[in-house]
Amino acid sequence: MVKINKLSRISDADCKFFDEMMTKYSRHEHWQPGEAPVQLPDPDELQQDLEKLRDWRKDFRKRSAEKG
Repeated sequence: MVKINKLSRISDADCKFFDEMMTKYSRHEHWQPGEAPVQLPDPDELQQDLEKLRDWRKDFRKRSAEKG
């Protein structure tokens, strides 16, 4: 199955969404100064972000189906 054809369906908004999420969540995996540690998101915030990701996936799949 060829997957490269889906690249044309990626929008600027998609790139922005993933850039924001990657920036937000990668901070927890990288070294941080001890005097100003990055706080982990609370469970409600994490749930909201997971719902945003789920909604993005549904929208992307719908766009992919529409474009054939």
